[in-house]
Amino acid sequence: MAKMFWIKNPEELRRNIGYVFQGIGLFPHYTVAKNVTAVLDLLGWKNRR
Repeated sequence: MAKMFWIKNPEELRRNIGYVFQGIGLFPHYTVAKNVTAVLDLLGWKNRR
């Protein structure tokens, strides 16, 4: 059964949403992978594959 997302705490729900900036938000000297992980690196996340 699908989860009823509207019952969740909005702050908890936002933690599971992500997005990638396009165009102006990308670093042209970074690879695709580095652009995607740039924010995670800034937040201090470790490599979790």
